[in-house]
Amino acid sequence: MKLNARTFRAKFNQASCSIIRLRQPALQLDESYGMLTVFHDYEGKYARADKQEASLYGVSKILDLEQEYGVKATYNIVGKLMLDVPHIMERIIQGGHDVGSHSYSHNILAKLSRGELERDVRLMKDIFYSYGIELEGIRSPQSRWSFLQTKVMLENELAWSAENDKGYNPYIICKKSTRRLIRLPIILDDWEYMSGNISADEMYAKLVLKVDILSERRLYGAIGFHPWVQGEDDARLKVFGEFLKYVTEKASLKTVTFSEASVLARRTAALA
Repeated sequence: MKLNARTFRAKFNQASCSIIRLRQPALQLDESYGMLTVFHDYEGKYARADKQEASLYGVSKILDLEQEYGVKATYNIVGKLMLDVPHIMERIIQGGHDVGSHSYSHNILAKLSRGELERDVRLMKDIFYSYGIELEGIRSPQSRWSFLQTKVMLENELAWSAENDKGYNPYIICKKSTRRLIRLPIILDDWEYMSGNISADEMYAKLVLKVDILSERRLYGAIGFHPWVQGEDDARLKVFGEFLKYVTEKASLKTVTFSEASVLARRTAALA
């Protein structure tokens, strides 16, 4: 069966990452705890124009729940949306959450040329600066990324790249001289509500299974959510709250943001 270009690229990236992981020691962040990053791909109307209301409702409820349970998350946000919702940005930043790029206008980064990628990073750096924060990493829309993208990220002194990955624990995906770009593996996200048409209870079971793996094996992984997907159904938001409660009650699990995980990974790499 002939693969289409998108599927071929995804399989090539997956195989290449497997080889990269095998060629270096695993960057276990803490021998005593599992580590989890809770993150959100916040896209507003730039992913789907008809989901703008659900997105705003979802992100507001998500922020409320994270405040209730004391969880600091990473919000990967479309650049144009950052300019549209200063009140939400204020809540995210004042809440102590981490912020990453989800591209300037929900671009498919794997399709962009070097010049286009550099422009995207430059635009995002400027928007981050306007909010008094620094751009440290990128989570690609649809997790469609390229090795050209990782090179551009490294050249622009970004610290982390968070994408769907078969491995657990961070690793160095790209390096040049003394610079290192850390790959932070995503092990699950709520898109399964859409792709698998699963119920909120089924999603909760999947979330708990992944958290238990991280906790019991002292591994790292990231689990993601989309505010518009959550905002479409209060049952999903209820499950998200139950998930946060479960996570915070796990004695052998800690939550870290992508930026915090990147720092820990660099420290581990320096000791290896």
